[in-house]
Amino acid sequence: MELVTQVKGKNISEFTIEYSDEYKGPNVDQLVNYLKEYIEEGAIFETDQTFQYLGFTLVCSVNNNKLSFSMPDLENALAEDIENDSVPWTNDLTFMLMKSLEHVYVPESFGYDFDMPSLQQTALVVTGFDRLPMSMNRLELDYQKPDDSGWGFNTGNPEIDQTDESNFSIMTLWEVVVRAPQVLAFLSMPIGTMVGFKEGGIFFFHNDTGIEPEPGSYVSEVMNL
Repeated sequence: MELVTQVKGKNISEFTIEYSDEYKGPNVDQLVNYLKEYIEEGAIFETDQTFQYLGFTLVCSVNNNKLSFSMPDLENALAEDIENDSVPWTNDLTFMLMKSLEHVYVPESFGYDFDMPSLQQTALVVTGFDRLPMSMNRLELDYQKPDDSGWGFNTGNPEIDQTDESNFSIMTLWEVVVRAPQVLAFLSMPIGTMVGFKEGGIFFFHNDTGIEPEPGSYVSEVMNL
């Protein structure tokens, strides 16, 4: 589906949002209104320029004052040894729309406001974080590191020596999601959150206390957790 919106911008007269006909979420209008206001406030766009929205990076294309967006080529970003059929990698905006909506609903399921970092921000990862069992923990931001997301990704493999600094590295959240797609839905959970993944289940903590999604919530009913 293509949604075309007329605007009065400095170098943009209309923009197009393309997404799957199967997507029925409510946040398309939110994106349209945001872009319309942003463009008419005087934002300038150029081809291949990147644009951040709710933590996602969109790639711009401008032709005859007409603006369109795509997602970076996520499918080609996947390493050859990673197989995952549960995430709908697309280069239109369907993937972003689905996940941005989820990033609101997931923390709301626990009674929290969403706090979505940019996928360009960084995280501390431990060797083996991309295999189960693993966990993700969000700590206070290191304000001396402006790219810090607060997230860390750990392994539950006891054979990984976590006293050995060579087993730690810094990655962007983009790189983390490519290697461990299951974490994407929970990146908007607040500081103090820990999400653990193991074969057959996911468990949640906040400030060292076990938490469960509210009955009837998105995580409880749609994600069935």
